[in-house]
Amino acid sequence: MVGFFDRSWTGLGLGASVAIGGAALASPWWWHVASTHGLSIFTAAAGTHDGLGGGFARLFDSFVGPLLSSTQWPFYLLSVAGVSFLVRRRRLFISVWMALTGYLFTQNRLLYVAGAMAAAVFVCEVCLPVVREQVRIDNRGRYILFSCSYWSSVRPSASVS
Repeated sequence: MVGFFDRSWTGLGLGASVAIGGAALASPWWWHVASTHGLSIFTAAAGTHDGLGGGFARLFDSFVGPLLSSTQWPFYLLSVAGVSFLVRRRRLFISVWMALTGYLFTQNRLLYVAGAMAAAVFVCEVCLPVVREQVRIDNRGRYILFSCSYWSSVRPSASVS
C-alpha cells in the first residue's frame, strides 16, 4: 500500500507499524490454532481450491465467466466498468487488488470487496453525475415552461377608476 499512497519513509514506518500491530493483535489466535492443530493447518490451506495463480484462464474464469451467468452479471459488469474507469484515471490500487485477487484465487466471492468498491466508484463518479446533469436540464426546462405559462396566464388587471 505504501507504493500507492504514501511513498515516504514516514509512510513506510506507519505502514510497518500497522502491520506489526495487526500481527501482534492476531498472534494469540495464531498461537492457539498452531498449538491445537499444528503449523500444517496454515500451509495446507494454500493448496486447496486449485492453489494460487492460474494464468489467463483463471483471469477469464474470474472476470468474463461471471458476466455470462444469469444472476451475477450486473455486479461484475459494474465492477469491470469501475476498474476500467479507475485505470483510466490512474487510480490503480483497487484495480490491482481486483486483478490480483482474480488471478490468485478461484473463488469469485473473494472479488466482492474490491468489486463492490470499484462498482461504487463507477456509480458515484460516472453514473450519478450524468443523472444529476440530466435532472438539472429537465428541471430547468420545466422551470422555464412553468414560468412562461405562469406569466402568460397572469394578465394585468384593468384598473377601475
